[in-house]
Parts: sequence; C-alpha cells; structure tokens
Amino acid sequence: MSKFGQTLPPYPLEGVVEEALRGAPDVAPSGDDRGFYLDLAEPFVRLLAEKQADDGAIHDPYWEGGESPTGTARFGGAAAVLLGARRCTELLECAAAAMDYRCHALQRSGVTGERLAGPDFETRDLMLGLRFLSPLVNAGRSRQWRECLGGFDPESVYVDVLAQHSAERIYNWNVYALCGEWLKYRDGVADNRRWIDDYVALQLPRFNEFGLYRDPNCPFTYDLTVRQGFSWMFANGYAGARAEEVDELLRRGALTMLLYLSPLGQTPYGGRSNQFHHTEAMAACICEFEATRYAKRGDRQLAGAFKRQARLCARATAPWLLGMEPPRHLKNRYPPETLHGCDPYGHYGVYGLLASNLFGVAYLMADDSIEEAPTPAEMGGTLLSLPDGDPPLGGFHRAFATCQGYHLEFDTHAQPGEDATGLGRLHRRGVPSWVGLSSPAPANPLYVIGADRQQPGASACAAWQDDGGRWRCLAELPGDQLRTELRQEFVSTAAVSLTAIHAVHSGPVLTERLELSEAGLTVSVSSSSEGDRLGYCVPVPIFDGERHAEIEATPTSVSSRWEEGAFGIECLGDESRLVRTDRVLENRNGALAVYRVEGCGPEVQLRLSLTSPEPPAEG
Repeated sequence: MSKFGQTLPPYPLEGVVEEALRGAPDVAPSGDDRGFYLDLAEPFVRLLAEKQADDGAIHDPYWEGGESPTGTARFGGAAAVLLGARRCTELLECAAAAMDYRCHALQRSGVTGERLAGPDFETRDLMLGLRFLSPLVNAGRSRQWRECLGGFDPESVYVDVLAQHSAERIYNWNVYALCGEWLKYRDGVADNRRWIDDYVALQLPRFNEFGLYRDPNCPFTYDLTVRQGFSWMFANGYAGARAEEVDELLRRGALTMLLYLSPLGQTPYGGRSNQFHHTEAMAACICEFEATRYAKRGDRQLAGAFKRQARLCARATAPWLLGMEPPRHLKNRYPPETLHGCDPYGHYGVYGLLASNLFGVAYLMADDSIEEAPTPAEMGGTLLSLPDGDPPLGGFHRAFATCQGYHLEFDTHAQPGEDATGLGRLHRRGVPSWVGLSSPAPANPLYVIGADRQQPGASACAAWQDDGGRWRCLAELPGDQLRTELRQEFVSTAAVSLTAIHAVHSGPVLTERLELSEAGLTVSVSSSSEGDRLGYCVPVPIFDGERHAEIEATPTSVSSRWEEGAFGIECLGDESRLVRTDRVLENRNGALAVYRVEGCGPEVQLRLSLTSPEPPAEG
C-alpha cells in the first residue's frame, strides 16, 4: 500500500483477494499469448479499412452520418499497433491517411476555434499512430503529425474542460485527454504537465473507497474506461504531482474488479454502454498493468491471477469477434445494421474500433514471461457487496457472488432505462453466457431494441399477488416505491448465501434468500404478511438475434436449450407451479420469455441451473 492509502478511508477489501487465492492449486495455462490480443484487434481494422473515404476519414457502414465521431483516430491507433507488430502491412497507407486527416483536424481546431466532436478521445489514439507509424513513413509526414499534435492548446480544443463546463460536470472524456497529453509529454511532442496535474486533482474525488470511478449514475463501463486510461499513463511512466494517489486508487480498483468479474471473463452489466466488447478489452488492459506491477514486487500469486484474468477477459469476446462474419461489436448475434442493443452513440465503427484499439494497448502492456495463476472468479467462495452512495456521485448498489463455478450479479436500485432491480446475471464456468442470463430487461430501454421500446422491466426477482389478484414483480417498480437491503449470510468454497430484504411502498416486505452452490442457485421468498400469495419471476433467454432456443416445459420445470447448453428452472415446493407469462421482452443480448413460479404456501422455493450439453451416446 502507498502512503496515500493511509489518508483514504480504509480499503474495505484489504486482504480479501489474497485470502481467496490462498492455497489455490496450479491451473493449466490458457494457451494464449499476447498475440491473441492482435487476433482480436484485426477484424474491425480490416473491415473498416474498406470504408475509408478519399480524405482519410473512416465511415461507419451502419450509420447514416458517414464518419462517426472518434472512429478515424481509433482506426489509426489500432492499425498502427498492428503494423508495428508486422501485421496488416498492406494497410499502411490507410493508417497514414487517417493520421493525416485527424492530426490536421485537431491543429485546425486550435487555430480556428472550431469545436470537434469528441476530440478529447483522439490524441491518445493519434499518439499510438505517431509512435508506431513514424518509422514506416517518410520523415516529412511524421514531422507534420508531430507538429499538429504539439501545436494546439488542450484547453481550447478539448470539450471536457473548465473552459466549457463547470468542474462537477467533467468526467471520463477528460481522462482520455489526460492520457493523450501525457503521451505527448512522454514522446517529446508537448509539455502540458501543469494542465495534466490540475485535471488529475479534479478527477480524484470521483473515486470511491473501493478504487472505482463514479461517472454519473455509476455505470461500470466508465469505471473501467477511466482506470484503463490511468493504467496506460502509468505504463508510460506517469509521474505527475498526484501519481502516488492515483496509483493507490488503481491498486484498489483492480483488486475489487477481480471480485466482480464473471468466471467467463465478462465484465458486469450495469448502466450505459454495457455488453460491448471494449469493456473486456479495458479489463484486460487493467489486468496486464497490474500483472506487471505485482511481478515487479515478486508477488507471483497476484501477478499470475491478473495475467490469467486478462486472458480470460480477452477470450470472452472471441465468439463475436472471431466467430462471426461480420464481427459483432456487442454480445448478440443480430445483424449489425439493426443496431440492436446500441446506445445512441454506440456506433458499430466507434465501439468496434475502440475494442481493437484497446486490445492493441493490452498487447503493448503484456509481459508473457508472467506465468498464469488461478483467479478469484475460478476459485469461488467470494461475495462482494458494493453499496449505494450519497448524491451527486452515488454508488454501484449491487452484489456479486461466485461459488462452485456459478456467478451472480444482483442490483438493489436499478437505473431506469438501463437495468432492472433484482438478479440480472447468472453465469457458470464452461457454459456460454448466452445460455444463461447476462443482463436484465429494463423498462423502456434507452438503447435500441427490435420492438417498441415501451416495455416493463424484468429480472429474476420476487413477486406477489395483490388484493385485486394481479401479479406484481419487483423489477417493474419505480425506484421510489422499493427499498432493498442486502445481508451476507455465509461465504465458503462450498456455498455462498445472501439475503435481500425488499420493502415495497404500500405493500409487503419480502425476504429473498439466494444460495449459490454446485447445484446452482437456490432461491426462497417469504413475506412479512400472512396470506400473501408469493411467486418468483425469471426471464429466460429464447433468442440471440440469430438462433432460437428450444423450450421444454412441465408444470414444475422449464429448460431453455441451446446447442451449447441449457438454462433450467425447477420448482422445489410441492404445491408450486411454473407458468409462462405473455411477456416477451428484450435486452441488449436478445429476447427473453418471462416465467413465473407461483406458490401456495408461506414460502416459494425454486432452483436455477446451467448445464453443458450432454455428450452423444456411444454406439
């Protein structure tokens, strides 16, 4: 721990990861090396190179606006890393033309005062281009890039700055600008260290005691994007006035992250811009930086855990980046032109190339001499509860549990339009994520879905029948009508149990107990009011944008079967029954059918499970 760690509130998880890894057995290596990051980076670079205009701009094939903001710079940076590794050599002129176009645009903005769309993001990527393309082009062209990038005032060109916004409105965009400006100093292009120091100081209060960054509404993607940006700065020798403080926050955030990642290597759902592959690329960058940190300290266990986790995160994106044509930029199989699951700004080119760019950065930070060791997600027996926070920054308000290969994520106060309160994720190691539940269905989503966006919310959550005989479920309630408290019951390598107490405004107080074990997730629901008829709603994935699941149902069970595995619901109460409601809802991953277990006694019980496909019979 740094000296700064002594002036922060105590880190709530000090020693937790180390304890989870104590006595961990050796694991078989993943078999991947740093070259796999480049494999993941190539598809979008090659595809988007075909969409380059005569002026060097990269056009998005599925956006009517043509060149999407930041896309050309991201292409230039990602292509430069590939070219520096002697890949995609035929794309040198494409990458150089993209550099010409965006470097001159930034310089012109500094001279004319013309505001660009998202310039804060571009310098970091263009500095990758300068670093790796300069040896491959003539000296005059490289000199022009250097002069353009060094010839503008950051305060007059960038958007997320005090010249444009009050301090409380400056968030993640600014960290990209900080990273770009540090790279400029590191490579002798410009010295804006005082500017960097001032804005780093402004950013520090955005972190909580867990080392997680709080963008508005605390979306997980924007915690990751900020921490990977600072990690890349440190990998490039960052030594600013507040470096020690940032370093301690990065240490904390990375350890916290190991406890919330899925055993499948996926980052959490939660807030805007989730389910895109660049989030796993961000996690891989962070893990590679931390692996090197601990290797230098001689901590082989943590170094190996971060190394392996980086590779698991990268591997999690392969089904969509390497297994589909054209590649997908988020975790569904819908044709890209539908934009299903996309935020209004989540363009195919922008976020596809962001993943390519970040996997390139992970390649640059990776040290393949570090041997893999087990991760907490693989070992299990962990429970992480992240509390809500005070306005205006708030908190992450959710719990993560991992045990016997299973993993859950539970949200206690969902953000409207993005998530739904309740259990929104159930994964199992060895079973692909689309078989289980990866994210809930929000009410009236703020992102694109195929149907009318007016839909109720759905998560796996408690339900009850009101006085009029209508079934109600917690996921449908507005946040001001529900208060949820989480309690840890017990944590071991055999089972993890937590209890959620739900106080419904003008309604019952429901107790929901969740226990993860080798058998799956066992759930029980009871009420403070006698005579309440209780139930439990479960959204079941039935369509991934290309394929439909096969449904097998009885009055007390259902199985949603895919080629790669099955998601099952089983009633445990003698008098319970399982019904399919008339609701088919959508989330970023696909379509979900909502089932409800209906009990008759004071408690309803059920089990959720994920299974791999049975091997074919011999003979």
